[in-house]
Amino acid sequence: MANISTYILDTGIDINDKVIGTDGTTGEDQGKTKNFSVSALRSFIGSGGNFVTKKITVSTAQLRTIHTGPVVLIDLTDNEVADVVSVIIKTSNQTSQNKLNFPDALTIEPAISNNTSYNYPIAAASLNNTSNIVYKPIVAAGGTDPGPIVGDVRFKSTSSSNAPTETGTATTEVTIWITYQIIDIS
Repeated sequence: MANISTYILDTGIDINDKVIGTDGTTGEDQGKTKNFSVSALRSFIGSGGNFVTKKITVSTAQLRTIHTGPVVLIDLTDNEVADVVSVIIKTSNQTSQNKLNFPDALTIEPAISNNTSYNYPIAAASLNNTSNIVYKPIVAAGGTDPGPIVGDVRFKSTSSSNAPTETGTATTEVTIWITYQIIDIS
């Protein structure tokens, strides 16, 4: 095995990636070197009631096509649910000369409906604002506590036919801070 400092840094962490660690469970494997998947570590850490705040920056290219495909914010496996407790949004680089104009609200919602009216709507007026405001959406009117989310959590347009229009050359970004815990339900 080469010196660890010679390995390249992986900036695209995936739930299927593996890390090396030492087995700490009492028994014949105690102290042995093992592989641990990022997915297994995430489930283990999430099962302890630990909340995570994840920062996701949605690029101009992703925003231009947000009406045709969602951006996954939390990638869950089949035996996981997410308990989302807070969402904060910031739209950046919107100027009167160079911006994206969103005709419809965007939402943060589960990919799989769990028979609730839960979603976090982000009003078009907040997205189109040129003041780089920080915005905290709340669960939609009529919604209840979102409870555990089944399926991935995604950021998407409320309309599949209305693309944002571009003024000048937009460099718009939306940064999302989402606080949640993942619970293993297997």
